[in-house]
Amino acid sequence: GSNKTYHDVYLQGNNIEMAWNRIYNTRAYNGIQIHHDGSSGFYNISIHDNDIADVNGSGINLSTINPSSGYIKVFNNFIHHVGLNSASDGGGEDPHSCIAVKGYGSATAAGTAEIYNNTMYDCSSYLNINPSSNSSCAIIDFANQLNVTTKLVNNIVYQPAYAGTAKQNVY
Repeated sequence: GSNKTYHDVYLQGNNIEMAWNRIYNTRAYNGIQIHHDGSSGFYNISIHDNDIADVNGSGINLSTINPSSGYIKVFNNFIHHVGLNSASDGGGEDPHSCIAVKGYGSATAAGTAEIYNNTMYDCSSYLNINPSSNSSCAIIDFANQLNVTTKLVNNIVYQPAYAGTAKQNVY
């Protein structure tokens, strides 16, 4: 891909089902991105049964969500060999993970994002490039978004050892 292919799939809106896709070797930053600047957050989103590999940033990035208005479900995905490199325009401190819940939006009331039954392997080889990265792990959940709880259930994670692996927890 070009050096400005920023995300492979960029979604904004409600009532989205993203399923049964193979996203790999795109040289994009994130595999699937849910985001829109200035949004209060999206809802009724289901991301499942995808095979995501070889992206520079996160396999799935939930940046602006609002689970108080409807469900947010990420399940049965196979995410592997992601978090490879910086974005094409820099951004080395952006997440390099299998799943990122960045929380840029705001929820109107309390709600829960459900992340379950995902298999994640080799989530951040970026730790070889930047061993001091503090956003390289399997699942990163920033506490930026008020009223949003992230529920993690039955996820399987295996991480090879990299130069900076000891500085990160699996979650």
